Amino acid sequence: METTAQGYANWQYRKLIPVRFQKTSGVSSHDFLVRAPWHLPYKYAELPDGTIRQLDCSALCQIEYEGTLTPMLVSQTATPRLFDATLFVGKLLYESKRVQKYLLAHKAYECLELNRDHTLSSVRHSLAHAEIALTQSKTVDALTHLFGSKKIEFDNHCHVRVFYEQLGKLMIVVDQLLHNQLSVNIEKTHALPAGAKLLMDWQVPRATAKRPASSTTVSP
Repeated sequence: METTAQGYANWQYRKLIPVRFQKTSGVSSHDFLVRAPWHLPYKYAELPDGTIRQLDCSALCQIEYEGTLTPMLVSQTATPRLFDATLFVGKLLYESKRVQKYLLAHKAYECLELNRDHTLSSVRHSLAHAEIALTQSKTVDALTHLFGSKKIEFDNHCHVRVFYEQLGKLMIVVDQLLHNQLSVNIEKTHALPAGAKLLMDWQVPRATAKRPASSTTVSP
């Protein structure tokens, strides 16, 4: 594994694809741009002086913006689609089951792209629906072109290879879309206050009990 920050980010994504399929899926040559997305939202931050500040419910990630690696708190209120997409990608990075990997990546894709690639979406349809329910001709044609049938057989090596190739392509598309849309909407996000520590909900009662009068609310 590469030791640079970009190398670690790449490893987080590439490990979702078996090594033997990383080249054909494209992930081995793609530098992933959305780094360290977390899978749970944050609502609170503790400042260096112990003050607890309430945040707009936000997803956390990092992107390179104007040459600087920038932590971003993606507001659920201001940018709900980007909020959801960031959380889905965060969950994807911690998922071990191959079907769930694809479904999570596609959920992020649905948040980011209205005119979705039919081939990428057809794989999702095959994973999420009974074979008998797959009746749309475009979906059937796409699946037949990829796998020779409407059903993905995971005991078939050729099917597994094609599945992971499509997952890799989907991951790259999602990464590019999310990075581009986060960059465009960076003014709608809010930066983490200097020296602040983000807190999960379950961490807040104990912290606020120490300084009950110091809690304040901030907007993006």
